[in-house]
Amino acid sequence: MSKKPYLSFNTNQFRLIWNGMPLTIDKPTAQDAINAFAHYNPVIDDRAWNGDALEWVSLSSVLQGNSTTQDMRALMTEYENELRCSKN
Repeated sequence: MSKKPYLSFNTNQFRLIWNGMPLTIDKPTAQDAINAFAHYNPVIDDRAWNGDALEWVSLSSVLQGNSTTQDMRALMTEYENELRCSKN
């Protein structure tokens, strides 16, 4: 576990965590989660926890929108659209 607050995310949900506790509510983007806690001037870990892949990734790749996160979002959006269409 990181001694610094870190970004944790899974599909379409981002939050800051410290000592196993959420510091922010789920936000739609990584930057929104960081901005929600920015007034405390935290030193955030340079790694982020990818809850979908169950692995640490670099924070900079998440903030830049790494392809794994983008691909997962695209798949979820496609799946959600298919569900909507099947209900109609």
